[in-house]
Amino acid sequence: MLKCTIILPVNYNDGKPITTLTLGYCLDGLLRIAGGYTLLPECIGAYRMDSGIVCHEPVTPVWVLVESDKLPDIKRWCQHVAETLEQECIYLEICVVDVHFVRS
Repeated sequence: MLKCTIILPVNYNDGKPITTLTLGYCLDGLLRIAGGYTLLPECIGAYRMDSGIVCHEPVTPVWVLVESDKLPDIKRWCQHVAETLEQECIYLEICVVDVHFVRS
């Protein structure tokens, strides 16, 4: 099982907020691919641009679990989201995990 951490921007590059409707549209794609996701609380991310300027911006992390055969779909989803949200790229971290759903 793979755990994917995806970092989504809260705002477009011009500073305008990404609407709840647009975010929901994007997350629906994850639901179709993986059957579920976990949307984590908004936090601040920082990165250094090629010019050397450091940018701090609000981001929303998302966790999703998939089998390895779904990884190409997740990568295509990230590409689509980058285009939809007018981003240069979307952060995608992939870790092999051992997950157990413990029932009562």
